[in-house]
Amino acid sequence: ISAGGFTIGSHGLTHASMTGFGTEDRFYEMAKSRAIIEQEISKPVLLLAFPFGRYNRSCQFAAKLAGYTATYTTRFSYNTTSDGYVFHRWSVKYHTNIVEFERVINGNPLAVLNKKARSTANYLAGKLNLQLNLKPFKAANV
Repeated sequence: ISAGGFTIGSHGLTHASMTGFGTEDRFYEMAKSRAIIEQEISKPVLLLAFPFGRYNRSCQFAAKLAGYTATYTTRFSYNTTSDGYVFHRWSVKYHTNIVEFERVINGNPLAVLNKKARSTANYLAGKLNLQLNLKPFKAANV
């Protein structure tokens, strides 16, 4: 895959949440993973996606120390306030249908986010025995 031009990043050594580690173990998870991948593909590995999207400032600091130039979360969001180091992204999951996939790759994921927000709101309303009538969100070019 790397030889085909794809960027390879790290996801940690054991795919454990980085927030659950102490300082030394967190750094080891990131640095060891990076070293193994670099040895395998003979290219620098500069990107890290936090497992489960979980991170905090200590995780960011460890990632910088381990040599990563950027990190990614699983938070569905635009990067309007990004510090240039932690980036949110629009993920494609096993339940993403073809219409949602096309919207994400065409740079118009608002309808996907809205669908997830409506689904969450309906679920929570059901748990609280509330009746909601949420109308579909209409975004331009959707």
